Amino acid sequence: MNPIYVPFRDAVHFQDRNRKWSVVHGQIVVQKGETATYKMHAWCESNGMVYDPTFDLLLPRSAYYRMNQVLETQINRYTYPQVLQKLQETRRYARWE
Repeated sequence: MNPIYVPFRDAVHFQDRNRKWSVVHGQIVVQKGETATYKMHAWCESNGMVYDPTFDLLLPRSAYYRMNQVLETQINRYTYPQVLQKLQETRRYARWE
C-alpha cells in the first residue's frame, strides 16, 4: 500500500471497531527543518476528543487542532455509514471528495 494512504486506512480500521467515532480527513502541518507544509491526513473524533491512530495519540480536539495547525475550513467528517458508502463507491481509503 502507498504510505500516503496509511493514515486513512488506519482511521477507517479504528472506526470499524469504534463506530460512534467519525473519520476526519483534513490537512495538518508537517515540519521539515525550517519548512512547514500542509499534508492530507486522517484521524477520528468523538465527543470533543481526537484519536490519531497513525501516532497512537488521544487528545482533546482543541489541543490536537492547535498542535497540528489543522485547517478547519478544509476538513471532511464521515460517520460509519458514510465511510462504508465511500469505500463501496471508490474502493479506496482517501480522496473521497
